[in-house]
Amino acid sequence: MEYYAVIDTNVLISALLSKKEDSVAIKVLDAVFEGKIIPLYHQDILAEYDEVLHREKFHLQEKVIQIVLEAVRQYGVEVRNIIHLGIISLPLRK
Repeated sequence: MEYYAVIDTNVLISALLSKKEDSVAIKVLDAVFEGKIIPLYHQDILAEYDEVLHREKFHLQEKVIQIVLEAVRQYGVEVRNIIHLGIISLPLRK
């Protein structure tokens, strides 16, 4: 079963900084790579991911940041049409 979800930036940070292989954040990121969780994203979300992941205090390597951003793009679904009532329109997966 696939689940569609917007992945909070803090989940990504926690997964990348966690020392515990069984942490929930790592399990979420693993599920993205396994195709069990399909990230929903908008260009604004990608920009936030990029900005936060590049913060000096996290000391993340550029290669790691790019892998995460590319995974969201590759495995995710970009949400473009947002109705102001809080309902989103998802494109059909091919």
